[in-house]
Amino acid sequence: MTLYATVAVVIIHTNSLEGLREDALAWWIGNVIAALQFWAVPFFFIVSGFFFDRGYLSCNVAFIEFMQRKIKSLLVPYFLWGAVFGTLILTPILMYVNYKSGTSVISGTFLDAPNLFCILDRVLGVFKGAPPNGALWYIRTLLMMFFLAPLLKFIRTRMKWGPLILAILLILLSSAVNDGNVGERITISWFTFGVKLSGFGWLLVGVVISQFNIHEIKVSRRFAIACVLLWMLIVISVLTMRWYSLVELKPGVEVLYRISPIFAIIPIWNVSYAPASHLFDVLMPMRFWIYCMHHPVTAWVGGGMHAVLGHSVRAEYLRMVVGPFICFSIVAISGLLMQKHCPRAYKTLNGGR
Repeated sequence: MTLYATVAVVIIHTNSLEGLREDALAWWIGNVIAALQFWAVPFFFIVSGFFFDRGYLSCNVAFIEFMQRKIKSLLVPYFLWGAVFGTLILTPILMYVNYKSGTSVISGTFLDAPNLFCILDRVLGVFKGAPPNGALWYIRTLLMMFFLAPLLKFIRTRMKWGPLILAILLILLSSAVNDGNVGERITISWFTFGVKLSGFGWLLVGVVISQFNIHEIKVSRRFAIACVLLWMLIVISVLTMRWYSLVELKPGVEVLYRISPIFAIIPIWNVSYAPASHLFDVLMPMRFWIYCMHHPVTAWVGGGMHAVLGHSVRAEYLRMVVGPFICFSIVAISGLLMQKHCPRAYKTLNGGR
């Protein structure tokens, strides 16, 4: 399912119809497509939390040993994909957009930061929500959570219901994990961190699943169908209120929307899968590569299609259909070529949770 979730994230970031308020049909198609993918990021966090519990919280592994693995599999790829790749790939296209719009060419890039500290922060994404490669906010959140591993191990060991209570509070009281750049800002001393606390919450859901062996429970078909119907009801209700700008009047429904991915993940978790195809076998080991590379590629593909097709509603429909396929093809082919010709570099870049 992590491969399917990766494909879903690519679709999220190539969704060209979601913001078209001037065309009702396009807006609804785009937002329904987006909502149907919203289980993907919580799913990533849940699976990461599950293996976090199995690999550290519930076993006798030294914190130093645990972090050595994470530095190799997450921190190094985070720097290479986020700081190096993200900066090199996204800065030129952002400068071009600035030039075309008549604003300062370096506006919004690391080049207009007021000092060296801010330049490094924009490139590395230490205090802000993400490096230039925005999709890496997920990896950044995992790293922050793993640095707190001893504290979480204490809570997991001493407080049976601690992870569950903390997960519920973080998901319900913080911004939704799928709400774009929305997040929380935490100030410690004079350092201010941008972070999505609900990501921590979904990761703790995975810890709870491991802790209580919930993954071994097989739900009935009726229960799975009920979960899907409830999920669809919540999604359609929230989209309807967003269309009529009524979400602020119904905060309770917005809270339901934050937790709604669990109603999609429950039946997904219990689906029995047929033997994988050859294409699946090829792409499955590349899912981390695909996730880390795709976001800057979507910017170039989107910009290229706008240059060729213009900005009409028809062009956005075509971009919605063709864009994900083009992005996924570029990323997958690049990974296969790197795997063949630069295997050591590929192994470093294709880290994992």
